[in-house]
Amino acid sequence: MTTKMMYENLLAGGTNDRPMVNPHWWGCFKYQHAGIMSDYDVICGPWPQTAEEYAAVEMKFFEDYNLDMFHLGGGTPEIYDDDKYRREELTRLSAAVRRLESKRDLDEFAALLFHTPDEIIASGAYDHIKLISDRYGDTVPVFYNNANQTSAIFDPYGYFGYEDALCNLLEKPDMMEYFTYRLYEESFVYMEALRKIGCFGYIASECLCAADTMSPKTYREIIFGAQKMFFERAAKLGLSMIVYYCGDVMPILEDIKMLGVPAIMVEESKKTCRLDIAELYAALEGSMILFGNVDGVGTLLMGTPGDVKRETEKQLRAAGGGCRYFVSATGSPIAFDTPPENLRMFIETSKNFKG
Repeated sequence: MTTKMMYENLLAGGTNDRPMVNPHWWGCFKYQHAGIMSDYDVICGPWPQTAEEYAAVEMKFFEDYNLDMFHLGGGTPEIYDDDKYRREELTRLSAAVRRLESKRDLDEFAALLFHTPDEIIASGAYDHIKLISDRYGDTVPVFYNNANQTSAIFDPYGYFGYEDALCNLLEKPDMMEYFTYRLYEESFVYMEALRKIGCFGYIASECLCAADTMSPKTYREIIFGAQKMFFERAAKLGLSMIVYYCGDVMPILEDIKMLGVPAIMVEESKKTCRLDIAELYAALEGSMILFGNVDGVGTLLMGTPGDVKRETEKQLRAAGGGCRYFVSATGSPIAFDTPPENLRMFIETSKNFKG
């Protein structure tokens, strides 16, 4: 059975002969593995410049570590003929957007942000995904991971800035709800482009809307509706969707279960947030595939192979053996200088687990 068939079996509620494994994204570690970068001081250094170079980095990591799925990041910069015009218009509208006074301004801004699916494909931004999908797509699930619109809304460098965005939730909730919905609606062109090039699925990083950023009530009233629309449309399109939340999902888990997303990724426990795989797996009740959250820093980077093995086995036991509604994963991207023996231990322990 191919790993694509195994993942499709999980989606259908089936049980596989062994757990699947997917380190969460491959971070900058994949560039270190390829000999391109060595540490964070040179992170702005010699990035791959062509789709072929990006694809080669991803495929080398995939092959060398014998993984079950592709968890891809961005590729070559998007280049459009109308970029100068759009930048000028978006700059003109940005002040009006920050005021949140006119739905017409919000509509115009949201519509200008995104190109058509065919323009996105022609820009070359997804060429590395197409190269990988063409080569592996019949046997391996190929996922593309990117930040969804909550990241742009609440990021410190986003449309409002972090503090003002949170204040807007309280002071102008109706306009924030409308703007959020319009951004998700217009950004769906990326899903259409991914589907056209043969990508299996999309991992939506919802980085700043969990319960340690805003109250569950605010999330339900302002953010949830736009997300639900987005994910339901993706399901009709035929893309397999995974949602990744940073932060505490426990207070909004029942809402997440109603989004229409077949799988969820979560961070490792950190700060005041406790995300126990046993609790999450039990609470999901088979409604979604759960990706594990082995600590990418405390365990994978700083631990011993024995530490990695114990934590990986602990999570697999907590998920009923890991062969149904579960993928063994890390909670965050792989860090520079992660010992290769730790990463191999994580992968081999997951694949060979018989508990």
